[in-house]
This record gives sequence, C-alpha cells and structure tokens, in this order.
Amino acid sequence: MSAAEKRAAAIMTLTIALWASDSLHHIEPAAVSVLAVLLLILPYVGVTTWNELYKRMDWTSILLFGAGISMAEMFTRTGGAAWLAKVTFVESGIGGLSVPLMALVIFGAMFFVRFCFTSITSCLTAVTPAIIGFLITLGNPNLPITGIVLGVSLVAQCLAIIPVTSAPAMIAYGAQGFTTRDMIRLGLPLTVVMYVLIAVCMFVYWPMVGIWK
Repeated sequence: MSAAEKRAAAIMTLTIALWASDSLHHIEPAAVSVLAVLLLILPYVGVTTWNELYKRMDWTSILLFGAGISMAEMFTRTGGAAWLAKVTFVESGIGGLSVPLMALVIFGAMFFVRFCFTSITSCLTAVTPAIIGFLITLGNPNLPITGIVLGVSLVAQCLAIIPVTSAPAMIAYGAQGFTTRDMIRLGLPLTVVMYVLIAVCMFVYWPMVGIWK
C-alpha cells in the first residue's frame, strides 16, 4: 500500500470506530462524517485537496436527497403522510378481506407508498403508526399485527428498483457505477423474489415462531 492508501485506511478505520462507539462518546454520526472529510483534505494528513474534492463531488445526488428528505419531513409534519396512509389502508375497504389477502394487499400498497420517500426511516415513521391503528380498529384478536408490521418493514427495506429510493444506491449511481436501467433490470426480479420469500415466511416460518396465526 502507498502512503496515501495507508492514511485513507486509517481515516476510514477511525470513522467506523467512532460510528460504532457513539453510545460511549455521544458524538453525532453527521459530526463524525464531517471530521472524516476534514481529515481527508487536511494537508500532510489527508489524501486529496478541497478543490479536487469539490470538482469530483456529485452535487446532484446531494441536492436530490436534501430535497427528498425535506419533502418527506414536510409530508410527515403536515399530516400528509397520515392522510395518505388513511386513504390507502383505512378507507380502501381492505379490512373486509381475509387475513392473508389483506396482508398481501397492504404489502403491495406499501410497495408504491415507499416511492414517495427517499428515506426508509421517514417512510416507516410516517406509515407504520397508521397501519397499526388500522389493524387495531378491526378488533380481530386473531389478527397477526406483529407479522403484518414486520412484512411492511421488510417491503420498505428491500425496495431497490430506482436509485432515488436508496442513499447508498444514489451514491454509486452518482459515481456512474451503473445506470437506472441496470438497477431496474436487477431490482425488479429481486423484488419478486422478496415478495415470494415474504409469502413463504408468512405461511410457513412465521406461524412456527408465533408471529402469525
């Protein structure tokens, strides 16, 4: 390894260590990230300069995610997310379906709702309470609320069809590591596999561990 590579590895190791030990020092992950960037451009310590970093920075991705996260926050604070969840899950009449069919419909609706958010956390924070409230109002003691919420979380986590729904994917996309068509070509089959695995777990594994009745 060259000297620059060793310095970069040391800075990355320090960054990961600070991220992993935040419960001890209570430094925000964002502050750790800023520190890592400063070390990377620090003379005699870093491996690049600010001018070079500025020229190679994918500002489009940064602006896109900044706008997307801001819109998701606004969507949540103004009640728009709760309204969307109410219309999608409560007023759609899916409560009269059988439990397995209702769960699959909720998973399918969540698939499309997820496209409205660039952040998985924002999506689940906004939508999950509405889904839980809807399931509770049905008053069915045999309803596997835990299993349905788990399935919703899996659907939100596994959506990887277009770059804007995932920060890591957007970073790689901004670095021209792949195209949107490449991600769709790979993401759609993986999404189908994901739904099949959720269905298998719903009917086979989850009843065995007690989260599905």
